[in-house]
Amino acid sequence: MILQKLRQQTRAHHEALERALGLTERVLTAEEYMALLQRFYGFYHPLEACLRSLEFLDGIGLDVDARCKAHLLYADLEALGASDMEILALPLCARLPPLETLPQALGCMYVLEGATLGGQVLVRTLGRSAAQGGRFFASYGPAVAAMWTAFREVVRRNSVSGEVEESMVNSARATFDALHRWVSGKAQ
Repeated sequence: MILQKLRQQTRAHHEALERALGLTERVLTAEEYMALLQRFYGFYHPLEACLRSLEFLDGIGLDVDARCKAHLLYADLEALGASDMEILALPLCARLPPLETLPQALGCMYVLEGATLGGQVLVRTLGRSAAQGGRFFASYGPAVAAMWTAFREVVRRNSVSGEVEESMVNSARATFDALHRWVSGKAQ
């Protein structure tokens, strides 16, 4: 089953990213939280722009626009006092994972969609309401389970061969690694 394979074969990459972020280990200062959201914005904004441009995602049962979250990061940064000019001047990640095929896009989206599940836990841990810069971590709100279920079904439907599954797994790993490099300040 592709979802089990994705989870198992990306576990080390996922855990490395979680350790780098350290979000469950301590309370972030206001400055650290702002810096975290800025880094996420710098990754999500260009990555989601790429995903939105992929015509082969049309008609597979995913509303890519409804799944994008950079606008939530933008709103969170504004809520925390950043101006439009400051947000638009943020550095953007240029070393994104390859998104040339449907399996690559779905592998990448597996990471982004999975993050919404973790965000549900983090929104409580971080203690941030929407007005306090917590929109991104709350993302789909009460619809998170339904959104995750719908995504899982699209992945299952499009997992048509071992080669396709391997491409999804490699893309998910590449996405975890790219985000890890980016939030660690090791990539531009």
